[in-house]
Amino acid sequence: MAIFNCTATSLLAQAVAAGSSHSVFVCSDGEAKATGTNTFGQLGNGTTSNTSTPISVNDLTGIVATSSRDQFTLFLLSDSTVWATGYNEYGQFGNGTNTSSSTPIQIPSLTGITKIAAGFYHSLFLKSDSTVWSCGRNFSGELGDGTQTQRLSPVQVTSLSGIIDIAAGDYHSMFLKSDSTVFSCGDNQDGCLGLGSSPLQVINPTQVNSIGSVISIAGGFRHSLFIKGDNTVWASGINNQGQLGDGTNDSKTTPVQINSLSDIVAVSAGQYHSLFLKNDGTVWSCGDNLVGQLGDGSNLSQNIPVQVSGLTDIIKISASGLSHSLFLKSDDTLWACGNNISGALGNGDFIDENIPVQVLDGCTSTVGLAKNTNDFEAFIYPNPSNGEFNIQINASLNQFDNLEIYNCVGTLIHNEKLISSNAIVDLSNNARGFYLYKITRENNIVSSGKILLVD
Repeated sequence: MAIFNCTATSLLAQAVAAGSSHSVFVCSDGEAKATGTNTFGQLGNGTTSNTSTPISVNDLTGIVATSSRDQFTLFLLSDSTVWATGYNEYGQFGNGTNTSSSTPIQIPSLTGITKIAAGFYHSLFLKSDSTVWSCGRNFSGELGDGTQTQRLSPVQVTSLSGIIDIAAGDYHSMFLKSDSTVFSCGDNQDGCLGLGSSPLQVINPTQVNSIGSVISIAGGFRHSLFIKGDNTVWASGINNQGQLGDGTNDSKTTPVQINSLSDIVAVSAGQYHSLFLKNDGTVWSCGDNLVGQLGDGSNLSQNIPVQVSGLTDIIKISASGLSHSLFLKSDDTLWACGNNISGALGNGDFIDENIPVQVLDGCTSTVGLAKNTNDFEAFIYPNPSNGEFNIQINASLNQFDNLEIYNCVGTLIHNEKLISSNAIVDLSNNARGFYLYKITRENNIVSSGKILLVD
């Protein structure tokens, strides 16, 4: 196991995405870094050379989210445009061609995008009007447009409306509606769509009738994960490595509950492993562990979730499309474990790790996630809350003090000028989960942190 040099500069980030054998980090200044395999330019730095330490993605600023599955990467910018880099053989860029690129290029027909999701060879996009658009490979109906026709430009999934979240597995797609129902389409081998064992291919999004009250979704190789409103986790699909976490290795064609887990606020599905974030900031994992991707200090596969070793205060997780895992802490540092043969862990070497190691180098700006200054303190209570909470400020306010709250993809959801040292904020109409706040004075951040909404 490599030894981490604690004096090295660490990466400060606000979003993470684990591709099959590369990793992408959105820095808190809105730029991005990437590390690992770069065969098709998926790192976006204008080359096709691999790296074991994060390098800058070319020419993009204002990035709020990223998504990656195999050998391409998507970026969502603060102006709601989408950019792509890497492998484009199936048109997953959505720019009307199937030409790959080693630098990010804009998807010209997409505006007003709020969420992105990268599958193995297809892409999903959620617009601000709650419609869904898709492009790329469609052999199994994963684009949801009622055909099996490959699309080089995004097409609307016309049968869907009122969508609030999207998730792309390798060859399947899932959509969460505002009424907490889930629809799925694409490859249904091993029952990953949650619709039963047949048909094997679903070209129109179909409701997963066996589960409701869903608040979050995630798709892996041939398995799917669901969080319900009571923060329990359910899973369906292939289970040969125990990735469903139900204590068996039997595939499930309809969602089953992972009984050992509770208080889950985020999930991520990899190829043959799964990650679960609890509301206390700990992470749990199950499934294949051959190269240490579960982060529990062993290389033994687990069909019941085990705790990831040594990690607390985690706010974001990402399971790769192959065999590594990424974790973002509330102090904005990044950690990684698992397959490192191409440098995807970003710790400066190519040695697999079965306990999370810190990602090195990279971002220096902490805009948006800076720590409290010595002369300005803000306290959030209650935290966690059911939506309404107080912000108590132990400092004199001035006319420039402003409160901003962002959701987990970096979208601004609340903005107000602070006129009281004890402000009351109501986010009860927003989804349960983590939010980030910052208080600025004359455009300088004087306080920031996280807020957790629970039922």
